[in-house]
This record gives sequence, C-alpha cells and structure tokens, in this order.
Amino acid sequence: AAQCPVLRLLLHAGSDPTLRDRGGRTPYSVCADRDTRNEFHRFMARHPARFNYPLAQIPAPLSSEMETLRADRRRAQKTARRAREKERAEERRKEEEEEEERKRYSTLSDREKRAVAAEGRLAQQRASDGASLTDRCWLCGRSLQGQVPFHYLDYSFCTTRC
Repeated sequence: AAQCPVLRLLLHAGSDPTLRDRGGRTPYSVCADRDTRNEFHRFMARHPARFNYPLAQIPAPLSSEMETLRADRRRAQKTARRAREKERAEERRKEEEEEEERKRYSTLSDREKRAVAAEGRLAQQRASDGASLTDRCWLCGRSLQGQVPFHYLDYSFCTTRC
C-alpha cells in the first residue's frame, strides 16, 4: 500500500513497465500486493496508449466502475459466506441438541420412557383438539406442557402448592 504513491509517480514520470529485471520479470509480475497491481490496472485505464501493456504482462484496465463492481461482488460473497456459516452453526447446534436429547432419553428408565411417550401423545391430542399448548400456571406462570395440571375452579396450576 505504501508503494502505490511511488508507483503512480514513477509511471507518470515515464518509467517503462515493460522493462524486465535480470530474471526476466516485469514490475507487474513482482508486485507484492493487490493494491500495487491494481495501481497498474488503474494507470492502464487512464492512459491506454502510453505503454505496450500486454508486453508488461498487465492483463486488463481497471476503471472506477469496475472497482465498485468488484467491491460489491466481494461484499455479496462475504455476506453469502456469513449466511452459510450461520446456517451451518445452527445445524450443528440442532444436531448437538438432538444428541443431548438422545443421551438423556437413553438414561431414562422404562417407566420414565413410557411417561414421556404418554406426555407426547397427550400434547398431540391437545394440539389436534385446538387446545393451546402454551397453557401456564395461573399463579407462577410456569408452562404446563408435559405436566398434568392441578385444576381448581377455572384455573390451572402446576402444583397443589401454587
């Protein structure tokens, strides 16, 4: 990045980018970073007839419109990559939760497994009847899903203490 102003000055002063070093390399081919290479491209766009750019191995000019298109494309790719990473993280989290649930279920006794199955059937039946699965204890607000609630008058409670 610090070489860009120097390169710009040299090119405007008439330094020939087609000259090669002892190894046969052009200045463009030995550029250390993208910014310096882009400076060659920009100069080529501003001064198309000044040098023999194919001989200097400079592939194509770079206008400001092309730079904005590249930046937009990179930004879109970065956004898409972040979205994919987020989806993968969500999938991993779901898989970990499922694995944890499987482990928890495998440690249950047969009686507890039957109770969980009965609670699931009860929840399905309540859902098909149109009843709300988000019933809550009238006093403490705890969810009554998966529990047998205690009813008093028209109120449902999670325990007899509530």
